[in-house]
Amino acid sequence: MSNQIRVQLDKDHVNPGATIAGKAGWELEDSPRSASVRLFWKTSGKGTEDIVIVDEVEVPDPSNQQLFDFSFQLPVEPYSFHGRLVSVAWGVEAVVGKHSDVAKLVMAPDGVVCELSGIAKMQSTMPVV
Repeated sequence: MSNQIRVQLDKDHVNPGATIAGKAGWELEDSPRSASVRLFWKTSGKGTEDIVIVDEVEVPDPSNQQLFDFSFQLPVEPYSFHGRLVSVAWGVEAVVGKHSDVAKLVMAPDGVVCELSGIAKMQSTMPVV
């Protein structure tokens, strides 16, 4: 048996403040000492990359083969966005022993990622009144 882990979300585009649910499943050669599922957001781009764990749930008595249901209440910010200098991305990660998997998530109004570079281009072409 090979070591496999998978996170699956019910939805991958959600509104701020909504609940996100899903399943984490794994098949490992050995039983892990610990397992958890965490909701996080991270920055990427120029400068320091930050990761903020918003919520985490520990899996009680994890076994080598398991399916674990989870849900998290999302905060109202920060929104997912892409910019020229920095971006914010959300995800749910299952960490089982030394193994992990991440499911990406968009958390923004109407589940749509804001493209800040597009807004800046649009503003630069607007006439000054």
